[in-house]
Amino acid sequence: MQPQCGPRRAPPAPSTKPFGNAQFPALGDGELETGAAAAAWTARRALFGSGLHGAVLPVVLANGLRMGSPSVLAGLDEVELRAYFTGLGYEPFLHDGGDMAGFRTVLAEVFARLCPLGAARPQPVLVLTMRKDATGPDHVAGRQIAGTPAVHKTPLKDPARNREEFDALAAGLGSYGPGELFTESGQPSGLVRQALPHPAPRPRPAPPVAPLAACGAEACPLVSTVIRERAAAGAFRLFSPDEAASNRLRLAADDEDDRLPAWASEILNEEICHAWLQGYTETGRDALLATYEAFAAVNTSLLVQHLKHRSARTAAGGGGLANINYLITSLGWRNTYTHQNPGLVSGRQGDTVHFRNPSGHTGQARTVSLPSAEFAEFFGGCGVSLT
Repeated sequence: MQPQCGPRRAPPAPSTKPFGNAQFPALGDGELETGAAAAAWTARRALFGSGLHGAVLPVVLANGLRMGSPSVLAGLDEVELRAYFTGLGYEPFLHDGGDMAGFRTVLAEVFARLCPLGAARPQPVLVLTMRKDATGPDHVAGRQIAGTPAVHKTPLKDPARNREEFDALAAGLGSYGPGELFTESGQPSGLVRQALPHPAPRPRPAPPVAPLAACGAEACPLVSTVIRERAAAGAFRLFSPDEAASNRLRLAADDEDDRLPAWASEILNEEICHAWLQGYTETGRDALLATYEAFAAVNTSLLVQHLKHRSARTAAGGGGLANINYLITSLGWRNTYTHQNPGLVSGRQGDTVHFRNPSGHTGQARTVSLPSAEFAEFFGGCGVSLT
């Protein structure tokens, strides 16, 4: 979300339901027009029956505006808006944010209905229909601010010289209670530190036994065996954009069983798979994204943003993270010209991205057998591993 001018709203009361971690992503209705967001609504269905994943409460800011023009959802009335989210498999709760007591009542009901992400039943979604920057100044220096795209631009053009703009800025920033959030030296207060995420535990799965006896005419049976052994060691998941079978990865212990095991999830969306991979790894576990070289380049921007995130985390003293790991196939299989795209590999260089091109079936299996934490240690704390 873009930052907006205006005082803060009272935070929702924390939930105590026993579903583990809970996340509360806030999405603007303009952001809902992106492909990744559109796919994310139904992506959770790919997680049904695949274990515990915590809970997610989407909060949609349906103010009717994108950054510079009306959003697509702005054309839906309340009945259509409810039907839209219901059709996606969610239970919508709408509120305009004007009545704080009523808003808290809605929040209490939403939290009571919140359930684990992998549960096969409708999940709540909170839809706030307040106008854009409803808590900010309505007019500043004779200009309409609230409810216009100006909120996303530079609503206060020169507060250093314009007293009216300065007063609006001071009121907005002051409403956040900076004295409660920061110490006199500018450090986060104890209250803020309590809310910050603590370093996630980084379990070290036992190194799988190298199944060298499984060598054969193809690498995939051997690599598949290693992946199954990593999963058996615990705290491991494999994500793939519907490419496990085409990559000849045999994930079930029984080669005749075509069903995905509980530790593997597929959805035909590279971006969603990357998001799962990143989230699962950053919570201290181990994961692998198996994809196709021709389509892996779709995630180039996501990888760039991920590296920026890691750099900022390091600069803030947040500590290192295990690698996120891609297993990429394509050219080695002599695919056609249309399915040859080394752009992700050739375009990402630097100290935090490492490429491994193991030769031979045994070398490939040994590379895949390394947990993410060992990748990071062996390659000097790098951020992304592409194999």
